[in-house]
Amino acid sequence: MVRISFIKKIVIFFLLIIFFVASFYLITNHLVIKTITLSGTNNLYGLSALQGETLLFLDTSKIKKNLLKLNPGISDIEIVKQYPSTIRLTVKLSSVLGYLKVDQGFYSLSKEGKVISRLKSMSNDIHPQIVYYQNFNYDDFQVSDLINQEDILTGLSFISALNEMNIDVRRLDINGPDMLVFRTSDDKEIIISNEKKLEEQVIDLKNLMIKIKVEKIDFKSIDLRFNKPVVKLK
Repeated sequence: MVRISFIKKIVIFFLLIIFFVASFYLITNHLVIKTITLSGTNNLYGLSALQGETLLFLDTSKIKKNLLKLNPGISDIEIVKQYPSTIRLTVKLSSVLGYLKVDQGFYSLSKEGKVISRLKSMSNDIHPQIVYYQNFNYDDFQVSDLINQEDILTGLSFISALNEMNIDVRRLDINGPDMLVFRTSDDKEIIISNEKKLEEQVIDLKNLMIKIKVEKIDFKSIDLRFNKPVVKLK
């Protein structure tokens, strides 16, 4: 009697194992990614690796990191799981702010300092050329790498601010951390420092530009490095 009871327990135990394994298989198979929707761009490298993955165990942070590395032309990507079998990706594209001159070529850079592309020559482009006081080798950075030099990042952020003010910058000369010279298409210069808060310099310039437009001042250069900006007239 005791032996039969023990055998029953063994049978029930194995039946439970079979039940849970079968249930797990059915559930995970039901949650396999079958549909990927993409917005913000028409093409994205690395999507094929998602096909057949189980939505339940998908590590979205790891997937995001991998897709950003494979696609240097995007600045951000939002990944949303939609059960049972769909994943939605919303892409924000990187925009080129300038071309950093390096030995034997150029890097096209985003506002964040991301290398979007590497070029052997620079065609006539609406984006400014950036000349740095320390020369980079062409192979120092690869596509999708981030350049973390503070003065370059400051220059890119200020180019973005100038774009918002409809000031057309054709060239940025970074002669040192205390001298970033922005040369405009109408042959004017705007000088800033990486050693002074960028926000203060942007505010100073905005206030100055209002006065310049109202009073129709024809200036040669604006130096924002000091407590009181210095304006040189033509």
